[in-house]
Amino acid sequence: MAGHSKWQNIRHIKAGKDAEKSSLISKITQRIRVVIRENGNADPKFNLALARLIAEAKAKDVPNSRIDDAIKAAKLAKDTGSRITIEAKGPMGTWLVIEAFTSQVSRSRQEISSILKKHGATLGDAGFAMHSFAYKGVIEIAVDDGEKVDMDKYLDIAIEAGAEEVTLELDDYNQPYLEFVCDPKDVHTVRKALEAMELNVRFCDSIYTTENPVELVEEDLQKMSKLMLKLEEHPDVIRIFDNIVTSE
Repeated sequence: MAGHSKWQNIRHIKAGKDAEKSSLISKITQRIRVVIRENGNADPKFNLALARLIAEAKAKDVPNSRIDDAIKAAKLAKDTGSRITIEAKGPMGTWLVIEAFTSQVSRSRQEISSILKKHGATLGDAGFAMHSFAYKGVIEIAVDDGEKVDMDKYLDIAIEAGAEEVTLELDDYNQPYLEFVCDPKDVHTVRKALEAMELNVRFCDSIYTTENPVELVEEDLQKMSKLMLKLEEHPDVIRIFDNIVTSE
């Protein structure tokens, strides 16, 4: 999707593959615990959000043992909490939507606000950043190496599956994939329809997509990377969405 964040490319170079993989596994297993606590059910057959996360984790090569450990930890957890959304204006005209899970909302907001301020960003109230985002269901389909993608064919597939649009995209590793976009309430139905057509789903979730992308040059991406890394290190932060694109 146009406007996908590219700041991760900086992290790939600075943090290295092992550190990057460790961070990815940590955040996905944290999200698994969150959706189980929110839904109250650790069976993916009855917890669609959990089913989507398990599929995403496997697509990103998260070990099955880590997935099982996250599910077991959620079953045993005694603490309660809730998912919160924090909006912020970042440096260089960027906007952020930060998802966190916490039992102490005021503390989490205060700590995240402190990180933002140290990096030239401003915490906002609900709706503060939403003019730059749309909440959409997104299903990513893997493309076979060497496949000549017939977009007319996939447009027909999108219509049949109930998606609003389909585009050919490149991920952070320059690998092509098809991105189907739909209403968030339809994301599971669309995914099932695509799987029934024997398409390989590599990611499926409802996310904040960029409506008003901001283009940053290398120097500004380096600055933004420092903020993103600090936010990701906060134990309550689940996911971060931004409206950053790189200059070509």
